[in-house]
Amino acid sequence: MKALFLVPRGAEAAALERAGARFVALPAGAHAAAALPADLRGERVIVTGLCGALGLLAPQTIVVYDAVVDEQRRYVCDAGPAELLPGAQHVLGTTAARVVTTTQAKRELGLRTGAQVVDMEGSALAAALAARDIGFAMIRVVSDDARYDLPPLANAIDAGGTLRPERVALAFARKPFAAVRFVRESLRALRTLEQLARTIIAAPD
Repeated sequence: MKALFLVPRGAEAAALERAGARFVALPAGAHAAAALPADLRGERVIVTGLCGALGLLAPQTIVVYDAVVDEQRRYVCDAGPAELLPGAQHVLGTTAARVVTTTQAKRELGLRTGAQVVDMEGSALAAALAARDIGFAMIRVVSDDARYDLPPLANAIDAGGTLRPERVALAFARKPFAAVRFVRESLRALRTLEQLARTIIAAPD
């Protein structure tokens, strides 16, 4: 299937590169919208990457967004190639300005929005694509379990959407056991993301 994936740069983009996918690597967070290509007409657009669970979804679960919300907006997403992904869960996603790191914050965000998963780019990209009248699907992979705190990564991404390695290292040093779990589950989720992309691009148009 011919598709153009929009994905955060870094490890997530690397997973799509290994899969042989066509993709645009974007900054993390709201800055992703400003980095969209000028012309996406005629493209089958799939927003992808990792996301965090706000409830009972297990790591490595593939989720297909029915819609994405933030504090002000709600955008309906296309189902996309969901039929190609057996076991994928249909969810409501929400978008946060920072990494949501504690179980309490995840629980509160889920209750406030009704969402099952959280990311950092979804609603900003949805707004930009909708403004151009471009249809899009959002398909992500859960990377972290809502039952456990993450390392304190809330400030690990700077104002321009770039991951700061020194801040990640400091967060890992503060919570080493959480860091081990986070890295392990992220690596597994990235392998699932790579396979997800392979499945989609191998399907006939």
